Amino acid sequence: MALVNCPACSKRISNKSTVCPHCQSSINAVDDSAHEQAIYRVRWKKSQRRQYLSFFTLLMFLIGTVFYWMGMDDPDHWHAVVGKILLAAGFIGYAVLRIYHLLNK
Repeated sequence: MALVNCPACSKRISNKSTVCPHCQSSINAVDDSAHEQAIYRVRWKKSQRRQYLSFFTLLMFLIGTVFYWMGMDDPDHWHAVVGKILLAAGFIGYAVLRIYHLLNK
């Protein structure tokens, strides 16, 4: 058994498999349109995953802002501490995702 690259997603798979376990595209398909659809499907899934992560980090940032605002009277209150953590995690996560998006465009 040898490992080969999937024509759609370029991940390593067995040469005996007929369907890629990663992207579910047919390995033996010689039709160019089916191959292009498989590539499009993989790219669409990656794009959706990046959008969900961006939304999640932005939501963390907004929730952190609300918690920090609620705990502004007492900086040692748990609202302020959780708010600072969520603000930092949301900001850093969103910045990393944007940089990753720009580098892989």
